Amino acid sequence: MSDQCIHCIVRGDIKECKKTSCHKHESWYAIKMINDLDNAYKELKALQKKYYDLIMCVGKKYTNETRHETVKRYILEREHRKGTII
Repeated sequence: MSDQCIHCIVRGDIKECKKTSCHKHESWYAIKMINDLDNAYKELKALQKKYYDLIMCVGKKYTNETRHETVKRYILEREHRKGTII
């Protein structure tokens, strides 16, 4: 298979393909890449939402620490307590 638009001579670049006069823009490769990027963006946004939810659980961060550092320290301290059942 080729990354060339099936209606013109452009290869692998949907932006360049859209500049041509054929106005069909059906490069399977470019369309697949756009879909892959859209899916990756959606996954990133979902992970970002979970991350912010987690760090905002910190009611009071320690001086000279970010919320990320404080929540990480809380987790590590809890994980390393002797006799802790998790």
